[in-house]
Amino acid sequence: MARDDSGPPNNPGPRTNDPGPIETGPVTKRAGGTGITVGDIRGTNVTIGHGSSASANLRQPSAQRDLVALFDEFIALLERHQNSVADAADIRESAVAARDELARRSPRWHVVRGLLMGIAASVADVSELAGAIDNIQAMVAHMST
Repeated sequence: MARDDSGPPNNPGPRTNDPGPIETGPVTKRAGGTGITVGDIRGTNVTIGHGSSASANLRQPSAQRDLVALFDEFIALLERHQNSVADAADIRESAVAARDELARRSPRWHVVRGLLMGIAASVADVSELAGAIDNIQAMVAHMST
């Protein structure tokens, strides 16, 4: 390890306050009484400390956008078949709620799956609607794992 013992150019000898070579072992940083605990951190725009903030413009995955579009198609299909199901207004309300949940940056997948189960049960007797919901359910199952 190099030492800064040459002193200024006009000083021929080592500095008198030079501690000599310094060796350290593992270094542990302590936050003191700040209440901040740091573990293994991975991600984008990570900050640590009280009052810290970061933002990232994360884009919605294309498969998630595709699911929103499939719900829009299902809602339009439901309008054409509204006389074939007993509770078309309730089904539409559930489909809109599921679509809106999917439009969020971080959808609550359990909410989407629960809504889909109710919709699927309600449209089981109309093959075109049941097929559309089956396709959406398959895609949601793939996305939420």
